[in-house]
Amino acid sequence: MYQLGPRRRRLPGKKTLLFVVGGLGAVSLLAILIYQIPKVREYVDWRVDEFRASIKYAISPPQEAVFTPDPTLAAMVQETIAAFTPTPTTRRPSISAIGRVSNSHCITGV
Repeated sequence: MYQLGPRRRRLPGKKTLLFVVGGLGAVSLLAILIYQIPKVREYVDWRVDEFRASIKYAISPPQEAVFTPDPTLAAMVQETIAAFTPTPTTRRPSISAIGRVSNSHCITGV
């Protein structure tokens, strides 16, 4: 009638295992279909990208980045800076370049 000894655990049967695997497959398919909706994709897409990037960098981390500028590029930058640096002019502008001067500003009163 009643068993007084320790109970044995029953391993899941084929039906239970098939039910669990089928349920996981159905939930995965539903998640993929919901992900195709544009509003959902817009909300979730950056999170998926971050997750994929974290997995990628966990598997193969990037090497240490050391910036070494290209010598020809550095020379081109120096040439560009020199081209845009204003040079002082020693030539004085002429009266015609300034425009007509009124008599109130003139010392001699021309």
